[in-house]
Amino acid sequence: MTSEPLAPLLLAAAPKAGKADPSGYANDAAEHLAEVAGMHPVLHVAVVLAMIALAVGMVLCLWRVVRGPGLPDRVLAADLLSLHVVGLVIVLTIYLGDMVFFDAALAVGILGFVSTVGFSQYIHATAGRPGFPGTPPEDGGDATPPAAGTATAPNGANPA
Repeated sequence: MTSEPLAPLLLAAAPKAGKADPSGYANDAAEHLAEVAGMHPVLHVAVVLAMIALAVGMVLCLWRVVRGPGLPDRVLAADLLSLHVVGLVIVLTIYLGDMVFFDAALAVGILGFVSTVGFSQYIHATAGRPGFPGTPPEDGGDATPPAAGTATAPNGANPA
């Protein structure tokens, strides 16, 4: 299928070369997008600040995912990263004025939740096994709680 039947429509929709911007803005893409979306200047500033804050939060979450120190910390950072992505998609939806991106935000939120539940089950299944990530080294790999009815001293020693 060729695009020849669409060519006249695309050429008619394209802006004419050399024609001045009727809105009075001097070819600034951000201001033009703000005008197209019909945003108030205060809302435009708030959306841009929100995008910057979310981007900084995403960088900090990525740092925690890479740095650790343990697997539970990484899982929580990944969950928070997915929430930051959802927030960024919603802010971009407001900025662009297009409702299509709300579906993407919903999909990212669901995937973030499911991955957090999966990682939590993995952590629970491998807790206390030496050599698995997330096992506290100070416990020698034994992170299992004491049996029911067993008394322990505050330092973890068995008083009996």
